[in-house]
Amino acid sequence: MKERNLEKEFEELKMTVLKSLKSELEDVTEFPYDFNSNALHDTIHNEVDSWAACLDRGDAIAWIDFCGNESTIDEGVIDRSSLERTLITMAYECVRDHLFNKCQLLYDMQEYDLTKKKRNAFIKQIDEIIGNFKPTRVDSDGQIWMKLKFELEFEDFKEPYFNPHQMIDLHGGIKILASNTTKVNRNAIVIEKPNAEGEVRIYLMDKDKDVDIQEFFKKEMSIAENNYSLLASDYVNGGKVQKVFDDKKIFIWFINQMAGKLLGRN
Repeated sequence: MKERNLEKEFEELKMTVLKSLKSELEDVTEFPYDFNSNALHDTIHNEVDSWAACLDRGDAIAWIDFCGNESTIDEGVIDRSSLERTLITMAYECVRDHLFNKCQLLYDMQEYDLTKKKRNAFIKQIDEIIGNFKPTRVDSDGQIWMKLKFELEFEDFKEPYFNPHQMIDLHGGIKILASNTTKVNRNAIVIEKPNAEGEVRIYLMDKDKDVDIQEFFKKEMSIAENNYSLLASDYVNGGKVQKVFDDKKIFIWFINQMAGKLLGRN
């Protein structure tokens, strides 16, 4: 097995975080602006959470050892529901803290009264670090990345296809409750706003182990729709995962079908 270069992977994660923060900075138009409360920590959380969604317990242990800071993380946020969740949430916290320890710029951007001059200086510093870096977005059984060629609003998810009581308008996303049990966040669907590359992340909270989010986006496609691919795997077992949506109604139909199937689980 090829040995992983965790230092290189960490640098790539750091640059992914900085690229997303640059996009958030560019969206600021009114000053002074509370960048610390409104954007910084949410952006870091979203990027590290997406990264952690692809870890298994072995990966988690390797990252905890790599960071070497498990004794300093906040124990109150560790999920103790299973060994795997304990290790993955520990790895998440270790890596999040390590980002601040290894990137002074993240500390500097904890601005409660961001000015236009400071905003422009931060963008310049980020550009000097990341250059033309392009993040790699990875799908897993708990998350999927896709392109939506339309604006998506909270109001698009309305009756009779969605119960208002299952819909939550998040800062920077939409949450759809998809469980009839006492575990409110079990298999809850979260649709984040587009990132700096225009890609949308959709993920499941407190996911059942036997659920694979990619299965909900498989479509039976004709050869013409699939760019004349002759791979049998593109057409069997539900077809190929649809990664680009041009039609908002079709996308919302996919989300509606996913929510219905998840609600139907015991």
